[in-house]
Amino acid sequence: MSSTALEAEKATIYISDDTRRNIKSIYNFKTGCVKTECLHEGWQTSGSLKVVRMAFNLYCNGTPSVFDYDDAVKELLLYGE
Repeated sequence: MSSTALEAEKATIYISDDTRRNIKSIYNFKTGCVKTECLHEGWQTSGSLKVVRMAFNLYCNGTPSVFDYDDAVKELLLYGE
């Protein structure tokens, strides 16, 4: 990962008070890896989930997340095929 992408992810995480307080639940500074399990922790709000997912997207260069499938299913149910 480029240092620019890492800086973008870090800057995104600091947007929200919740994500700033829980940065160690989101990112492992020793390994340099994101902690996807944070998406299921009790401190998450709808806003912090969006921030974390956006940061993960920046970190992973747009690699799809497990939530992309859920979003697609919801859209299909709402708007048809």
